[in-house]
Amino acid sequence: DVICSNPPYVPTDEMEQLQQNVKDWEPELALQGGKNGLFLVQPLLERAHLFLKGDGMILIEIASSTKEHVLEIAQANSALRDFSILKDRYGDNRFLKAFRA
Repeated sequence: DVICSNPPYVPTDEMEQLQQNVKDWEPELALQGGKNGLFLVQPLLERAHLFLKGDGMILIEIASSTKEHVLEIAQANSALRDFSILKDRYGDNRFLKAFRA
């Protein structure tokens, strides 16, 4: 099984820096991830193992600026393993991938 999520992940202080084409087409609700950008990312990582079958994978889109914090949250969940950050087509750190232990 796979959990694949593109939750709102942009930290509040980065909202004004978004490219105009993103601001014009995406509703703020789909982008704004709270003060640190992890309002929904953190609970997904903390609870993913409850919904994944053995060896199931979670893939979450994240803000590049939150990469280290996201890895810390994932690594704190002993029910997850094999964490990696994947880059998008522009070379930005954009996804966290992990597997259920």
